Amino acid sequence: MKDYMVTEDYKISFTEIGNGVLDFKSIIAAAEASGCQWFIVEQDTCPGDPFESLAKSFSYIRDHLVTA
Repeated sequence: MKDYMVTEDYKISFTEIGNGVLDFKSIIAAAEASGCQWFIVEQDTCPGDPFESLAKSFSYIRDHLVTA
């Protein structure tokens, strides 16, 4: 999973999961309906500290995408 945002100068940039424009609830639902069992977070570049970006992505996934 990757997320993208549009910067102030209208360029596409990578960002943390949940901080961008992708609709992950719909993406996850469609992936699971097609049999996907695993999701991997990948971020090619980070807007700041990589560990802070990882924590932001983890928090969003935990709080908004995990159903248990």
